[in-house]
Amino acid sequence: MNEKQRVWNILKGSGMKYTAEEIQTMVWATVVIGVLSLLVISTIGIILSVLFVDHDLNHMAPIDQKFLEILKEIMLVAIGVISGVASTKIGK
Repeated sequence: MNEKQRVWNILKGSGMKYTAEEIQTMVWATVVIGVLSLLVISTIGIILSVLFVDHDLNHMAPIDQKFLEILKEIMLVAIGVISGVASTKIGK
């Protein structure tokens, strides 16, 4: 059975078992996609919240300043997670 048939059988759910490496790759891909989507959504949130509100950074509302701080921290954590997860997969 060639690789295309094997992948097609897996997608059809023909009862073939996944190997440990395939399961690890699927989990890795799910984590990376989830964290990347979080990063993209946070980036869009920051851009939209700053772009379409007419204010000076020195005179921002306190709640807006806290919101931006939280989004920046989430983005830093997401970048760290992506780096860690990607380096473990690439390092093998």
